[in-house]
Amino acid sequence: MQIHGFCSCCGEMVAYTPGDSAFRGRGMAVDSRSSRNRGGPAGKKCVFIVNIPGIACCEECIDELLDTLPHPPGLICSDELSPETALDALVSIDFIAGVDAAADFFLDIFPFQEEIIDAVALRLYQEGAAKKAYSVLEYGLRNCASTERLQLEMASFMGMDGDPHHGLQVIADVPEDTPRYHVIKGNLLRHLDRWDEAALCWDVALTVDPAHEVAWFNLGDYLFMNRKYAEAEQHFREACRIFPEERRFRVYLGDAFFFQDLKARALQEYIHALELPGRDPAFDSNLQGKIDRCESGS
Repeated sequence: MQIHGFCSCCGEMVAYTPGDSAFRGRGMAVDSRSSRNRGGPAGKKCVFIVNIPGIACCEECIDELLDTLPHPPGLICSDELSPETALDALVSIDFIAGVDAAADFFLDIFPFQEEIIDAVALRLYQEGAAKKAYSVLEYGLRNCASTERLQLEMASFMGMDGDPHHGLQVIADVPEDTPRYHVIKGNLLRHLDRWDEAALCWDVALTVDPAHEVAWFNLGDYLFMNRKYAEAEQHFREACRIFPEERRFRVYLGDAFFFQDLKARALQEYIHALELPGRDPAFDSNLQGKIDRCESGS
C-alpha cells in the first residue's frame, strides 16, 4: 500500500510505501494547485512534510533522511495537521513549490479558520503577491464567523499601499480591544500625517500590550521626529528593560543620549548594542559609524 503526499520543500507528490522500519519516498510531478489533486486515490492519506531542515528534494534527500530516521519529526498526515502547526509552517517554511501552491494547500485544509487565512494572506503579501493576498482576505471576510483580524490585516495592507483613508473605513466597526487595533490605526493615521493622533494610538497600544515591539518603535520615532530627546531616552530605557536582547532599542537609547550631547553615555549604549547577539553586516557597519563619531567627539 502506498501513502500519497505533498512535500512543501520541493512541491512534488510523494508516494510512500510503509515498510517494517521506514518509508521510502519517490517523487512524481503533479498539479500543485489544490490539495484535492495531491491526495491520491480515495481513502489514502496525504502526508505533509513540515519544517524538516536540510531537505533539497523529495526523491533523494527524503529517501536518505527516512533511511536514517524511520519516523522523522515533522512527518504528519494532513488530515491531522493542527492550526498551530500550519501557522508555524506558514511562518518558517521556504516553499520551493511557490507560495501560491502553499496558500491553496492550507486554505483547502482550513477554509474557514480566520487565523490561517490571515497568515496565508500575510505570507502572500510578504512574497510580493499582493493581489492574491487581498483576494484571500476578501474570501475570509465573506466566509469566516469572526473577521476582526482580517479587517485589521487588510487595513494594514492598504496603509502600506497608499490608501490609508480606505483602511480606516475598513476598521471602523472593529472593537478597540481587538489585538493590534491601536497599532494599525496609529499606522494609518501616520500615513495621513496625523502624527499626534497616531502617537496617542501607539501609547494606548503599549498600555494594553507593553510587549508590542512595533508600538515601541513607532512611538519612539515620533519622539525623535519632534526632538523630544529626553522623553525618547525614558521611552527606550523602558523598551530595553522589556526587550534586553533587542539591539535596535539599545541603539536608539544611545541616539537619545547623543542628541542630548551626552556622547559618553551614548557610546556606552552603542558598545552594549554591538556586544549583543545577532550579527547583521549593514546594522553593524552603521553602529560602528556611531561609535566612531562618539570617540572622535564629532
